[in-house]
Amino acid sequence: MSSKGHVPIRMCIFCRKRFPKDLLKRFVFKKGMIVEDKCKTLSGRGAYCCTSPECLKKLTKYGHKALKGALKLGN
Repeated sequence: MSSKGHVPIRMCIFCRKRFPKDLLKRFVFKKGMIVEDKCKTLSGRGAYCCTSPECLKKLTKYGHKALKGALKLGN
């Protein structure tokens, strides 16, 4: 149960900094694919990435491998 005014904090998988959940991009594994959860309402384990230019660059370069690890999908 969350109290009024509570802000969930999540960690970026690249820079490892913590941010309020609504400032991050969320990714989940659905139907055999890693997809961005734009509404942040899909069920399942999520991986988060901040919107800093450095992390977005890493997301495009290493995204699939990093997200597989963060979502615990194995090899």
